[in-house]
Amino acid sequence: MASVYLALQESLGRHVALKMLKKFDRPEDSERFLNEGRTIAALNHPNIITIHDIGFDGERPFIAMEYLEGGSLTQRIERGTTPEAAVDIVIAIGACLDFVHRRGMIHRDVKPANILFHLNGTPKLTDF
Repeated sequence: MASVYLALQESLGRHVALKMLKKFDRPEDSERFLNEGRTIAALNHPNIITIHDIGFDGERPFIAMEYLEGGSLTQRIERGTTPEAAVDIVIAIGACLDFVHRRGMIHRDVKPANILFHLNGTPKLTDF
């Protein structure tokens, strides 16, 4: 449905992950995509990715979010991790999901590829 690119937010001189909707057939697809950005932006939690902006590049909608350089949980699983580190990740993402659920939302796609890491090791849930 969308592609994610590394981009430079020139106004602030920082890298962002730029998620751009691929071709869409119905205008409501575009609105649903932008609502995803609005929904995530309204969730202030240390384990949820931060949204910096939403908008359009021409006719293509985009979501600009924090760029997480620490890789994905998929990559960490492939490299191997300690049981203690795995438990810490489960606790952090579990608390995050509890936070989301208490606000009446469901993620619907929790998987290792949608858990990214900040350089300091903080796991962040993405792709709502």
